[in-house]
Amino acid sequence: MPSAEAVCDELIETARAQGATLVESSALTARTYVLNRKGHVLDSEADARLALELAAHEPGDFLRPYKLSQLAEALIERGEQAAAVGLLTPAELAPVEPGQTMFRLILRDTYARLLWLEGRPQEALPE
Repeated sequence: MPSAEAVCDELIETARAQGATLVESSALTARTYVLNRKGHVLDSEADARLALELAAHEPGDFLRPYKLSQLAEALIERGEQAAAVGLLTPAELAPVEPGQTMFRLILRDTYARLLWLEGRPQEALPE
């Protein structure tokens, strides 16, 4: 069975060849997760940034919170907490409401991790 990274690589390559920008952005997002877990944070950061860039003009990018979360996670691992905090605007962190995607929950979890790392555990716990 091929590795998750190899599957993502193939999907990215196919999407690029066919000009399927949203598919490419989604596949980059999946690969970002894999790269973060493998400890390849520079590659993960690059993929997350590209995924965000490719979908920047797409309305309703439901993966945006997940892309931001993965980018923030890569930045945290590199010791760039201030840069990670800068990604998480109040609009991006709006409270989760019924009907929103699970990806916003993941983003809020990343935000809680940042609060914890900043020594603000009382703020992190409700997240």
